[in-house]
Amino acid sequence: MSEKTTTQDAATTGGATKPPPATQRGPIFLLLGGTSSMMAATCTHPLDLLKVRLQTAHQAAPGTAPRGLVQTAVALVHNEGFRALYRGLTASLGRQGTYSTTRFAERVFACVAA
Repeated sequence: MSEKTTTQDAATTGGATKPPPATQRGPIFLLLGGTSSMMAATCTHPLDLLKVRLQTAHQAAPGTAPRGLVQTAVALVHNEGFRALYRGLTASLGRQGTYSTTRFAERVFACVAA
């Protein structure tokens, strides 16, 4: 390439270099996508656990008054400790680490192919 072409390319791009093609950035996208979905699962897992506890509470003790979300959370933390809110998190993280990363990879490489 001549120096004139290189100078002209730098002038048209504002002196910035072009990012690498998406096929080279794919592994970074997969890592970031998988990590973000696992972080989201970590944040929402306590709410999902409380939802399941509320749904199954009437089966465990029929005839008792239903509790609300806050009452269920307080009782859970009081009786079983704070870590009980994250019981079962490893299964959720395993799902997000495999399924969501694979789904994200499919979308990234489908965009590259298009």
